[in-house]
Amino acid sequence: MPHRCLAILLGGLLAVPSVLAQEPAPSNGPAVESTTSAYPAEIRIADRVILIRDERMQQTHFTLVVHAGCLDEEPDCRGIAHYLEHLLLSGRNPDHTEVAFRFFADGYANGWTTQKATAFVHRIAPRPAGTGDPMANLERLFTFYANRLRSFEVSAADALRERNVVLQEYQLRTGNSPFGRFGVHYEKTLLPSHPLGRSVIGSPETIQALTVEEAQHFHARWYVANNATVVVAGNLDPEAVRTLAARTFGVVEPRSLPPRPGRAVPEIELGHLSLVMNDAQVKRRIVRYTKLVRVPEEVEDLLSAGLLLANFLSSQLAGSPNDVLVEQLGLTDGIAAGVTRHLPGLYRVWLSAEPIPETSPDELAGAMRRYLDGLTGRGFDPTTLERLKRRFAADVAMANLSGERIMGRVVNWIANGDPYDDIAGFPLRVAATTPGDMARLLTALAGTGRELTGFLLPETNTDRRVP
Repeated sequence: MPHRCLAILLGGLLAVPSVLAQEPAPSNGPAVESTTSAYPAEIRIADRVILIRDERMQQTHFTLVVHAGCLDEEPDCRGIAHYLEHLLLSGRNPDHTEVAFRFFADGYANGWTTQKATAFVHRIAPRPAGTGDPMANLERLFTFYANRLRSFEVSAADALRERNVVLQEYQLRTGNSPFGRFGVHYEKTLLPSHPLGRSVIGSPETIQALTVEEAQHFHARWYVANNATVVVAGNLDPEAVRTLAARTFGVVEPRSLPPRPGRAVPEIELGHLSLVMNDAQVKRRIVRYTKLVRVPEEVEDLLSAGLLLANFLSSQLAGSPNDVLVEQLGLTDGIAAGVTRHLPGLYRVWLSAEPIPETSPDELAGAMRRYLDGLTGRGFDPTTLERLKRRFAADVAMANLSGERIMGRVVNWIANGDPYDDIAGFPLRVAATTPGDMARLLTALAGTGRELTGFLLPETNTDRRVP
């Protein structure tokens, strides 16, 4: 079960909110009766149940998002949230003899865990015509996960097996990957005293020490009805889903939630650090530069500006990292860049690239830092801003034609901890973003922060070596 990246990138996952509907209605396209419209409709079925109705979808999609992840572990992130994800998909409720992975032989089941959330994902293949109620399989999932919020059972053998599966997953994605190992060390160096600097999956030592009792304690604290959201999509009748949700999740008692100290914005130690890793498995030289900044409260309403800045940094527009570092300076053949909002008040801006053979890692690192200093020190071109806003609007229009893309957008939005009620108005906020808003964000990012330049190099490379 993949654990997602440590942060949600503004440029990718806050991308295309659409109109929130309380009743079935097309979210885009001509005004037609909702009973015959082929356009998807985003419908709030209940307080924490969202339906994306798309009459063209053949499969039924179901995702339960629990708003608890690595940041909510005590006293630090050790991989408990991710381990619990495995146990819930593999353990059994008293009323179910098979595990959730095996509910539908021709379907799909998986899960993922981030710093802020854990999700359980299912896709149900369409039933042949005349073979029964298409809601029956969906009811099975609603019932199963409503019971999962109350309690879970797992045998000692299953718990041990899943702990070994987690360890294998770690080795596959991190232990046996120099890029994965570099990423773990990089995050620890950037945020050494905060859960944000920990790997969601944990380390081999913490994984081997995980217990069912720790997972049950985490479950008891966070797996409650008022801390979970269900998102479903498909060719589904809203009233049937509403009735189903009411008699399953609707009868699960809410409980008060404990404090979340892991989500407090940390103090960051200012300065510029360097991390060098030489690895015999590495054939390419990688340079990564990050600046971590605490931004003032008045900048916190600039999510739309952050999205547009992230989209600019990943574009090929004039003045972008690709334009300056690839096309003009010729220091690399390609570059990744973006802006990440870890928590309200904590942003990072970053660049990562492989230098061309004629360019030293130090030379590329210096150019990256100068580029960001120059970007945050100057204004944002109004013409470029309008072009980015038009691109965003076009993406919204296209995404709103697909129930699957709408569902992905909704799941990512709420998993990042953003209020669902804000999603409908986000395109309007993007459209209203001004050059002044961009200047406020850039000024905040230009402030003093914690900078980290990382080098992942072949062991035989002579540019740099670990002493």
